[in-house]
Amino acid sequence: MNHNGLEWWFPRIKAAGLPVPKTVIVPTGDCELTRLLEETPEGFAVFVDAVRSAAEQVGWPAFLRTGQTSNKHAWEDTAFLTGPDAIPRHIYALVEFSEIADFMGLDYSHWVVREMLPTMPLGKLTAYRNMPLCREFRFFTKDGKVQCYHSYWPERAIRDGKPDWEWEPVSGMRALEIVPSEVEELTTMAEIAAAACPEEDWSIDFLYTARGFFLTDMAIASRSWHWPACRFSTTEEEPEDEEDVDFAAMIKKKEWVGE
Repeated sequence: MNHNGLEWWFPRIKAAGLPVPKTVIVPTGDCELTRLLEETPEGFAVFVDAVRSAAEQVGWPAFLRTGQTSNKHAWEDTAFLTGPDAIPRHIYALVEFSEIADFMGLDYSHWVVREMLPTMPLGKLTAYRNMPLCREFRFFTKDGKVQCYHSYWPERAIRDGKPDWEWEPVSGMRALEIVPSEVEELTTMAEIAAAACPEEDWSIDFLYTARGFFLTDMAIASRSWHWPACRFSTTEEEPEDEEDVDFAAMIKKKEWVGE
């Protein structure tokens, strides 16, 4: 089983007692979703009904993703599932994205429906289909210990997202910063997650909500992106500063894929 898939790591971190969203993993059954971009495959209606049933368990609106990605940068077309009628087109959009993302595409044999956590967004990013901008952090572990951590959102990515409010970089980025007490809390959580999944080094994503921090995503560390200034960045030719990174182009080319 692919360790990068939620279907592998999620049961382990849930068993470790970490705060995670309500999550239902939906099998594709006999439905050959690989044919969806050409025709409606046999069993698709049954699969759609299974997704609907999962969403009713966690509550509407729900968060939809595959085991590998939600492509939340296309929020209203992919991750943000408002009701049953939207399910087929959201599945189609995630299959399409998975097929063209990365060199070999992303696996979508496992699907996931999660509760929509009560966040406190700064606003919406209109270029990312009105995705809410929230406080999120990514922690990297190496041999079970935290190696580094970053705010999830670089300033350039926010500007490229075309905020629906008057974005001021200094105060805006300050609002997204992590504070020392949170570093301690999330370091503990990240190392518990790493201990629950010792087979790999990890990037681990945390989302701040009205109910505190939740662990929302994990990926094999070598496949995840560091800020250019991070000393652990593996980019062969790092830009002199973050302003040289065209995040909108990276997202469009599917080179920067978060949850």
